[in-house]
Amino acid sequence: MKTLERNRIDQLVREVETDAYRWALASAADPVSAERLLLEAFASLAPSLAATPQVVELRERLRACIRKLGSRRRGSSGLPEERDDRAVTVSQSLHVQIVDLLEEQQAVEPVGRRRRVVLGLGGILLVAALAAYLWVRSDALAAAQPTVTALNPLAGAKEVPVRGDFRVTFGQRPDGTPSLRLEPANGVVDAAHWEGSTLVAGYSGLHLATRYQLVLDAAYRSRLKDVAHFQRRWTLTTEGYPVLVRVWPQDAASVVPRVGQLSIDFNHRPPVLPQLSLEPADATLLPAEWNGTTMTINYSGLKPLTRYQATLSVDYGVKTANITQQWAFSTEPGAPPAGVPVIWYSTSAPWTLPSGTQRLVAIDWSGQVVGTVYQAYATQQAPDGSVFFTSDRGLVDRAGAPVSTVSGFRSSPVIADDSRSLCDVVDNGGQLWLMTGPISGSLHRVTPLGQTGARNGPVILACSAANDRAVLAEIGMSGTTSVRVMALTTGRLLYQRSYGDLGLGVIASRDGQYLVEQIPTYDAQGQPLAATSVIRRTVDGRVMARIDKQRVLRFSWDGKRVVTAPFFPGLGANDVELLEWQTGKVLWRQPGGSGTNGSRTVYAMPQPNGASMAIAVGSQPNNGDVDQLWLVAPDGQATQVVDGVFYPAFYAGF
Repeated sequence: MKTLERNRIDQLVREVETDAYRWALASAADPVSAERLLLEAFASLAPSLAATPQVVELRERLRACIRKLGSRRRGSSGLPEERDDRAVTVSQSLHVQIVDLLEEQQAVEPVGRRRRVVLGLGGILLVAALAAYLWVRSDALAAAQPTVTALNPLAGAKEVPVRGDFRVTFGQRPDGTPSLRLEPANGVVDAAHWEGSTLVAGYSGLHLATRYQLVLDAAYRSRLKDVAHFQRRWTLTTEGYPVLVRVWPQDAASVVPRVGQLSIDFNHRPPVLPQLSLEPADATLLPAEWNGTTMTINYSGLKPLTRYQATLSVDYGVKTANITQQWAFSTEPGAPPAGVPVIWYSTSAPWTLPSGTQRLVAIDWSGQVVGTVYQAYATQQAPDGSVFFTSDRGLVDRAGAPVSTVSGFRSSPVIADDSRSLCDVVDNGGQLWLMTGPISGSLHRVTPLGQTGARNGPVILACSAANDRAVLAEIGMSGTTSVRVMALTTGRLLYQRSYGDLGLGVIASRDGQYLVEQIPTYDAQGQPLAATSVIRRTVDGRVMARIDKQRVLRFSWDGKRVVTAPFFPGLGANDVELLEWQTGKVLWRQPGGSGTNGSRTVYAMPQPNGASMAIAVGSQPNNGDVDQLWLVAPDGQATQVVDGVFYPAFYAGF
């Protein structure tokens, strides 16, 4: 860049400085401002001074520059009228400042600007290259960043259990195994592990009703081997202090078992053990057990017909959350009153319980609960319920007290229709005897029944003290082969009938006056074609009635009505009926569908010295359970007194 020497600059300045100073004074408010304006104008022309050697051109450019600068400083008011005739003098010091300024600016400014331009362009290129490099690496890192697609518990979740699992599912997994931690760190979070694309970490010990932040930390690596840190945070709030949901027995409950189980349900399990007490304090309470959120306490020793108050306390150490709850219930009656005929049943499967813990419930013939007893499995009750057999072949009374234990039974003994005596078949050295006697005394021989057989033997179908009869059936490999009716007092044979190998079954009325021969018919493949129940009178062997497709379960006490059920699944309707067999009139029917899915279980028992029937029916085929107990009057009026699976004590008939 060409520059002028100081002498040439001095010469040019002297030629134009007076006029320029006059213009500056005209454009400025005072001399000081005019000098600054003058120096600024010369400074702006310094870079092009060497290229403007003509004084006239230099003067014009100075004038325009001064006017522009002056106008900018004064605003829109414009410039005052210039007076070319004003006498002004540029001082020597101002002249020297102008020369120094021009000499310096013309040599330095163009080079500095060019250097800045060059450096600026270089910097831009460098920054652009660096930005491109960083973008490529950043894009690679972004592509490798893990993605979370699911979280359990959800972000912001409330009522989160204080123990469980954290599960974080990734769309794109990070390197290695991330860590999970809680803030505040007052719980325990186990080391995380992978289950497919899901990170799982068990946790425990969280505080109730506390807000936590779950923090996930992970490292990930791009394809360019750059490593970055991935972190996500979620908030969750743990479940509040457990509250009571329900208790059993409920408040004001009655007929509560005297041996059983108390249960207390919470919305979730408390971190401390609740305390339960009963008043009066005569019960035995076993240690509490937990099944999910339900606390159970087995108890025994409650008194009959007694009101108990239960008190539950849960101390969390937080006054507003602590629980104190009281409720009351009344226990069931004890042994049923003497002289009241009852029906016994249990609501728990007796074969799954240890001896002595089965709860037997006694209802009267109106369906009211009148007593309970805790005893071994009841297999057969007396007609009036005053005694019953237990699974160990002992007899107990209605209070559960032992009456007698009889050993040496050949077959199941049968309690007589007077409820005070029984009949049994006893093997005495290979000789079978029919024996009878009081339930609490010794049995005596009635009549011999023949020798012990390897493939057959007698079974008692009826034992009637009131009618002085016992009905015995000889059972062979394919069914009943013969029937005998004998007098209990004399042992005289009153009636006998043989059936050979017909494969039929026989039942008797409770007084031995009638037999029912259940006669099935099969095809060549052994499939049932038909079935008939023949009712025969034992006094003379005469057939009194035939009932097609139905088998007879039990007679009423007076023998005028029978309870019937299907012979085989699919052979007729699967109905249970109370039938007046002499006229064929159906007094009551329990529909059961087509029966193609199987036969329902049915048991029946007559009311002693009465006309009603107790009928136990299973609603589901083929499972062996009964879940309905009906009391049916002779006119067909029926009352359901049990709804739910139960186990009646009248599996055997009377």
